[in-house]
Amino acid sequence: MGTHETAGDDYEVGYGKPPKHTQFKKGQSGNPSGKAKKEASLQATLEKILNAKLSVTKNGQQVQMSKREAALEMLVQKATKGSHQHLKLLIQLADEGDAPLGPEADLVLADADLAVLKTHADWVGLVEAVEEELNAQKGDEQVQGGGHDD
Repeated sequence: MGTHETAGDDYEVGYGKPPKHTQFKKGQSGNPSGKAKKEASLQATLEKILNAKLSVTKNGQQVQMSKREAALEMLVQKATKGSHQHLKLLIQLADEGDAPLGPEADLVLADADLAVLKTHADWVGLVEAVEEELNAQKGDEQVQGGGHDD
């Protein structure tokens, strides 16, 4: 592999120095049709939208706030004007915000939840019983087959 100079340049072509006409152009990707970027999750997209700022008139003055704050402001306004649906939602949100997280949280289960847990417990009991029976059979086979060959 010889090195040579391009016409009119002091640029030497060689290892790690490709000819100028084959080099990537400035600002152009080396892989323009490359792998697509990962699509954002619904939760991430929602967070981005809710955190976006917007300008709102509050008490006659322009105020910057997030869309999340603006939505809560509207909810409070409608609840204070007598909307029972908005008041109920506001109370639910307030209660969820105060709810303790972890084992000390009061857990209220509906009948459907209890039925699912009972079914799961029944299946766990059935699996354990079958495992015990299989282990007992293996133990019997080992005792029976444990004799000496004559």
